[in-house]
Amino acid sequence: SSGDGDEVFNIANLSDMKIEKAVADRGYNYFIKNRVAYIELDHGKGRAIVLGTKPYEIEFNYTNGDISGLVCDCYCTGACKHEFAVMLQLKETLDIIAENYKYIDLDDYIAVISKAVFFENAIDSKTKGNFTIG
Repeated sequence: SSGDGDEVFNIANLSDMKIEKAVADRGYNYFIKNRVAYIELDHGKGRAIVLGTKPYEIEFNYTNGDISGLVCDCYCTGACKHEFAVMLQLKETLDIIAENYKYIDLDDYIAVISKAVFFENAIDSKTKGNFTIG
C-alpha cells in the first residue's frame, strides 16, 4: 500500500504534501477526469474510491483541515496519484461546502459521489424511477 500514513498536512496547502511532481501531475489528471468516484468523512475518518485500473481505496483522518494517516491500497510506495486526486477532490468539495452549505457539520458525516458514477448507476443501468437534483 502506498503512503506510510505518518505525514500530516493541511488540505488548504496541498503543496505541503510530500509527493513527487510527476506523481502529483498524474493525480491531477485523475482529478480532472473525475476518477474520484466517492469520498466520505465520518466523524474524522475519511474514505474514498478512485477509479484506476481497478477501484482503489484511500483512507485518511481529517481534523480541522489537517490530513493524517493517508494510505491507498495500490502497490506504490510513498504518496500516489490516487491519494493526490482524492486530496484535490476533497479540497474542492470542502470549498463548495464552505461557500454554499455552511450548515453542514464536517465533524459529523458527509458523503459525495461523482456525477459520472451517479448517472452511470442511475441511468445506464436503466434503474426505473425518478430523481431530482437540487
